[in-house]
Amino acid sequence: AAARVAARLAEYGGRLRLAVRGPSPGGIAAEEIARALDVPLLVAMRPEPGLARSVEAGRAPGRPRGPLAAAARTVLAELAQLTGV
Repeated sequence: AAARVAARLAEYGGRLRLAVRGPSPGGIAAEEIARALDVPLLVAMRPEPGLARSVEAGRAPGRPRGPLAAAARTVLAELAQLTGV
């Protein structure tokens, strides 16, 4: 499924980057996924404890210093670099 999504996104001509949450149940590393998809790995993050519970309760997801926040900062920094902001 990820390969199909990556191929479809590549049709739009942008620079693809991969964000992976792990560890995977089968033990596949984020780097292995990136190699299999031939998409550079931008960020790998561990699960955010309590994320589903927070979202279901209508609270803002994640913690300011949690893995989701760190991954979001990485993604935003990459976007800022690409757009010159």
